[in-house]
Amino acid sequence: MTIYRYQTGRLVGDYLRGGGGLAGSIAAWVLFPSVPQVHILIGGLTLLFLRFTIRTVWRQAVRIEVSDQAFTLISPRSILFKQEPVAWHDLVSVKLRYYS
Repeated sequence: MTIYRYQTGRLVGDYLRGGGGLAGSIAAWVLFPSVPQVHILIGGLTLLFLRFTIRTVWRQAVRIEVSDQAFTLISPRSILFKQEPVAWHDLVSVKLRYYS
C-alpha cells in the first residue's frame, strides 16, 4: 500500500502567506479608523486569508491510500462519515477539480 499526502515542508509557504495575510489584515482592522467602508474591505480580506489558511490545513490533513485493489481518501471528514475504499474496477470516471 502506498500513502500520498502533502509534506509539511511543501506547505510552509502557504502557511506563511495565510498567516501573514491574517496578521496584516487583523492589524489593519485594529489600526485603521472606524470607517464602515474600510472595515468591510478589511473584513473581506480577513475572510479570504482565513479561508486560504483553513484550506491549507485541510490539504495537509488529507491522505490517499492506494493499493493494487482499491484506493481510500482519508480526510477530517472521515471522522463523521466512514470512508470506504473504492475498488479500481468500480471506478467509472475521474474529474480533476483542483490543480495548482
